[in-house]
Parts: sequence; structure tokens; C-alpha cells
Amino acid sequence: MLSDKELQIRESLADEDYRELLATEHVNTTLALQIRKLRERRQWSQRDLAEKLGKHQETISQWEDPDYGRYTTKTMQAIAKAFDVALMQKFVSFSELA
Repeated sequence: MLSDKELQIRESLADEDYRELLATEHVNTTLALQIRKLRERRQWSQRDLAEKLGKHQETISQWEDPDYGRYTTKTMQAIAKAFDVALMQKFVSFSELA
């Protein structure tokens, strides 16, 4: 038997606009937090990362803001290269995302 929370999630996922908003918010928040965490683990300032990418510190600040949401694949590849990590992108069902 499904809990009230599980039923609420299923009902929400039936709404196409909600699913799109959920997916967009998840991507934006996850990317912003990953960039910041990777930078902090290396003890780099935003300026340090900006220099490695040939960007301004303000750009890094934007990328670390979950409300930014305008990442390109090319940008993400450059960030991955700067951190010496792999970039993995994939499509998943909304139920897997939730």
C-alpha cells in the first residue's frame, strides 16, 4: 500500500508542467552545488577556477547559483576538464528522478 507521500508524488508527476519544473530545478541545483563542492575540495577560490577557465570570477559565481540555469554542454566539458573529472549526462524517467 502506498503512503500518502508516495500518492502525492505520483499525482504531482502526472502534471507535465510540474515534471518539467522538477527536472529543471534538479539539474540547476545539482550542477551549481557540484561546481562549488569540487572547487572547495581543491581549496580553490572562485577566482582560481575562473583563471583556469579563462573566465571572470563573476561567471563562476553565476555558475554556482542554482537559479542560473544556462549551462551549455561545452561549458560543462570545460569545467570537467578544469577539475580533471569526467562529465556524464543522461536521460532518466521522471519516476527515477523523483
